[in-house]
Amino acid sequence: MEYTQKLTLINTPILKTMFVKTLFILAITIVFANCSNPQPETKVQTKDSITKAPTDTVRKPTKSTDKITDKSAPVKTTTTVNNSTVHVVYKNDYCGGAAPSKEILDNFKTEYPLSNSTIMLQNTIAGSQPFRVNTNNEGIISAPLDAGTYNYYMTENYSKTTGISFSSSCKIWLARCFGQVTIIAGQTGGYKILFNFGCNPCEPPRP
Repeated sequence: MEYTQKLTLINTPILKTMFVKTLFILAITIVFANCSNPQPETKVQTKDSITKAPTDTVRKPTKSTDKITDKSAPVKTTTTVNNSTVHVVYKNDYCGGAAPSKEILDNFKTEYPLSNSTIMLQNTIAGSQPFRVNTNNEGIISAPLDAGTYNYYMTENYSKTTGISFSSSCKIWLARCFGQVTIIAGQTGGYKILFNFGCNPCEPPRP
């Protein structure tokens, strides 16, 4: 009976109106509470806002004054000797055959001027290019040469009337280095180049 009376009271128009108003006020309160405490804004990271990690950069030279130089590298210096005078001579060897006389053997010991011929010189410094020089009628070279040591070679241009036992058709002979000559700074003369031809390496030994 008591429970039935309570339900009857709630169902009265006045109580219904009050109940509805109470719910409405409660809903408004909750909405305003949420508005007064806004949730923290979540930002979306865009491509423009991303900061790239620093990377190592290689600095490349762009101008001639911007090149990196090794100050510890040695500086190559050369001293030019003008008009160096070099005597170029040759001698032949006995290469077999009939037993030679003393006079013939003495002739093989004699040095003769390599006249009117072209020889090749090459400085022993790495990377040096070979060059050719000519001898005059007396077998003398007069040319400006840098101080240093030179290897010397024969060429295919030589006087065939000098009596030398050399043939440029033998490529081994033509490529042979016959010796070295050293040019001294401040000294213009007193140099000699000797071509000791020996026997033709392209021919078999004579008995």
